[in-house]
Amino acid sequence: MSHPATTIGTTICGVRITPLRLTVVLLTAAMSIASLMPSDLAPRGPIDDKIAHLGAYLFLTGLCMASVRSTSGRWVCFLGLVTLGGLLELGQLLVPGRTCDPLDMAANTCGAILAFSAGRIWNG
Repeated sequence: MSHPATTIGTTICGVRITPLRLTVVLLTAAMSIASLMPSDLAPRGPIDDKIAHLGAYLFLTGLCMASVRSTSGRWVCFLGLVTLGGLLELGQLLVPGRTCDPLDMAANTCGAILAFSAGRIWNG
């Protein structure tokens, strides 16, 4: 039986909008906004920057993969978030006080790889 978070919802333009998918979209938007804020406005946390990057992409990729049923949809989640992570880091070159850090890109990618790998193992 399917999980309610992937079956409850409505269809808009042929795309099934579920609570889980809406959560993924909203979190992706929030992460994108936070990533492109000037350094004096950017959120800071008590944990290491690279751990935060890894955790954010692990969590978001995992949620995205849980929101789709097909293998191709999971690949889209994985590749899309890896690409987004790279583009957001490059976009920081245009933001006052921010820099593009290749180690942040690596942490983003590692988080997405961990979630994708766990999803592949979990779903077979």
